[in-house]
Amino acid sequence: MSKGIRIQERTAKILILAGFIATAGFILACATVTTGPATKLQTTRGFVPKKVYNIGYEQMWDKVMSVLRKERIMLSQTSKENSIIQTDYIPGWEKDIAAISRTTYRYKYQITFEKINPSQTRVEITCKLEAKEFLKGGSAREAMEQLRPYEDVTYNQQQSANSLELWLYEQIEKSL
Repeated sequence: MSKGIRIQERTAKILILAGFIATAGFILACATVTTGPATKLQTTRGFVPKKVYNIGYEQMWDKVMSVLRKERIMLSQTSKENSIIQTDYIPGWEKDIAAISRTTYRYKYQITFEKINPSQTRVEITCKLEAKEFLKGGSAREAMEQLRPYEDVTYNQQQSANSLELWLYEQIEKSL
C-alpha cells in the first residue's frame, strides 16, 4: 500500500472520529432535564376519580379545604356561596435544554362544587397550566425575557394538566 493511501485512510478515520465526537457533544449539550416539585406528584396507576361523592356539600367543602391546607396549596379566591375555590399559582417544573433554553411551568386549580342532593356532592377540578421560556445567552436578552408573561399551555400540555387534576382528586379521595 502506498504512503499516500495510508495518509488518506488515517485522515478519513480522524474526520469520522471528529464528527462522532462533535455529534456526541451536541447531543449532550442539548440534553433536556426536567426538575421541580410537580415532578414528584404521582397518582396510583389506573386511578379514576369518582367526581360524585356520597357526602354532603358542607362536609365536602371542608374536606377539600383540609386537603389544600395539608398540601400547602395557597388560595386566591373562595366562595362557598358560589361553590368555587381557586388556588394561587403553584410552582410546577422546569425543562432545561442545556445550551439553548429553559422553560418554567406553573399551574393553578379551579374547584367547583355542585350539591346534587343533601348527601351527594359533585366536585370538578380544572387545572390551568402556564409556561414561560427563557433563552440562554446575553444578559440583556435574559432581562427582557423576564418581562414576558406566562402563556396558557393547557391545551398543548393536556396530559400534564390531566395528571395534575388526577393527583388532586386522589388526595381528596384519600381524605374521605
